[in-house]
Amino acid sequence: MLQRPRFDEARLATAKDELIAEMKRRNDDSGDIEDREWNRLLYGDDHWINRLPTKPSVDGVSRDDLVAFRSGSPCRPTW
Repeated sequence: MLQRPRFDEARLATAKDELIAEMKRRNDDSGDIEDREWNRLLYGDDHWINRLPTKPSVDGVSRDDLVAFRSGSPCRPTW
């Protein structure tokens, strides 16, 4: 369990790049497309499971956002 995460900028950039590369490949497998469409039909467009990341949403996350989220988290250790 991380007690004092640093949210290193270089590691954050690497994670973002990997996620964007994965998003570019998500239409390569017909099974993935079928799963996404099935979820859309089953649950509707507004269901949380159908909220997929986009490049602007990934690029919009900053280190400061992560620090702010972590500091407001109810699961944050108090020691």
